[in-house]
Amino acid sequence: MLGERLRRLRQERGLSLRHAATLADTDLVRVQRHENGRRVFTVGQVAVLLDVYQVHDQTVRDDLMRLARAAGGIFDGEGADHRDSTLATVSMADCWWLETRAARIRCYGGMLLPEPLQTPEYAATAMAGQRAVTNLEAAHARWLCQRRQQVLDGLSGGLHAVVSEQALYNPVGGPEVLRQQVSHLAQVCRSPHVQVQVLPGEPGHLEGAGEPFTLFHLRPPYPDLVAAAHHSDGPQLHQGRPARRHAAMFDQLGSTALSPAASIELITIAADDM
Repeated sequence: MLGERLRRLRQERGLSLRHAATLADTDLVRVQRHENGRRVFTVGQVAVLLDVYQVHDQTVRDDLMRLARAAGGIFDGEGADHRDSTLATVSMADCWWLETRAARIRCYGGMLLPEPLQTPEYAATAMAGQRAVTNLEAAHARWLCQRRQQVLDGLSGGLHAVVSEQALYNPVGGPEVLRQQVSHLAQVCRSPHVQVQVLPGEPGHLEGAGEPFTLFHLRPPYPDLVAAAHHSDGPQLHQGRPARRHAAMFDQLGSTALSPAASIELITIAADDM
């Protein structure tokens, strides 16, 4: 998203990649890889490019710098650090960037349906139920949901989600929002890129069953990461041992859940009953 916007700004100024790189005192390949999303922009690099592209609108600059800070909080500009660590508190921009870089995503939503499977209205309502949100944040959440299908179609390893049965009936946003959400889920889980399993009953005895988390299996050079929602400030991003522990937790949830075929049947029944 950040790379696309900076590319448009460069093109609007009529600058080639080579000319932009020369003015920014960097090399052509670096700018190209940044624009294509293959490398993460640092805040300093974005500031230089905005000056080169003569972007003086403070609102535009602040928005792009915010995106740069979000991505920079995950990795530095040169790639990933493979040590065991907590990397950052995760924002919507972080999740969007990670989804676009992932080869495979595995997720569990706890009492909510997992974020990659949420409809725009469900996502905005779920966010508002967790903390105070601005109208802009709610609009951004809706926009991300609308763009997610493109991301899901591009996952070489697909999306694998475990959904608690309780989440299918948790009245987030009221009956109509929930009905649309479960109907959407019934359609999406038939996609060749998506596998959904329902965890029946009240699985509170299982490790990880009460904690929403998303595993991002990223393309090289980045490591596997987990965004786990167990922090008061929001989900936090981890790599190394925490990511491996959550991968084992997901395997356990998946082995306990219904088969994909049985899950589709249960979700379809739930959608028809609403």
